[in-house]
Amino acid sequence: MKTKCGIGLILTAYAALSCSPMPIYRLRPVAEETRWLQGQELVFAEHNGVEAEVAFVRYAGRDLIFEIWIRNNSIRAFDVVPQKFYHSPLDAPQANNGARGAFNKFAVDSESSLLRIDQELARKDAGRTTAIVLDLTGAVIKVIADLATITKKKSEEEIAQEEREQQDAAEARCRRELLHETELARLRQERAYWETQALRKTTLAPRQALEGLVHFPMVEGRHAPYIKLVLPLGETELAFVFAQQKLKP
Repeated sequence: MKTKCGIGLILTAYAALSCSPMPIYRLRPVAEETRWLQGQELVFAEHNGVEAEVAFVRYAGRDLIFEIWIRNNSIRAFDVVPQKFYHSPLDAPQANNGARGAFNKFAVDSESSLLRIDQELARKDAGRTTAIVLDLTGAVIKVIADLATITKKKSEEEIAQEEREQQDAAEARCRRELLHETELARLRQERAYWETQALRKTTLAPRQALEGLVHFPMVEGRHAPYIKLVLPLGETELAFVFAQQKLKP
């Protein structure tokens, strides 16, 4: 049995070491005119006074992240709703989506992300409160037990054992507290990102503009040489085509 377990651990470790790294994606706009800003290539589109400029920022996890600037030079206000933005795979720059419309990937909803984080923060706080109550309950029970045996003389071994248990319990509490604070810091940082850097639902009045980051899930198990990014903005729809390059690390 020990030999089989040892072989299993070795095979598991080998499999982990031999895992291939994730590919790297680079997207460049397919357009006659683009401009560069801080290493990002931007592409512009306009229709009926609705303007947008888009730049691919990076690939993170399984998301494609774009920075999008939108300006309303029309005479009417319209709603910017990022979760209605989507991208589709294309075989060629001028191709129509056709049947591939089934592979449309809509942007991540910032408001849903904020709600998810707030719910997780609430659960973390509740879990911390429960842990504190359990620690206090355990301390009270121990005091009661000590009072019940106060007349009984303890051996040096028993005293040493109690001291070890108290030290172990204190170290476990410290580890739990550190893990809790680390998780809270991560969630707060993630919340600040979605709250301040992501593009969020906004009613854009005439002569107003806004910008922000938008996450789009990738199409799983399918690599297309091009993608078409579509931004529905009021009664206008702006589209951008990007060449997608898949690189080995």
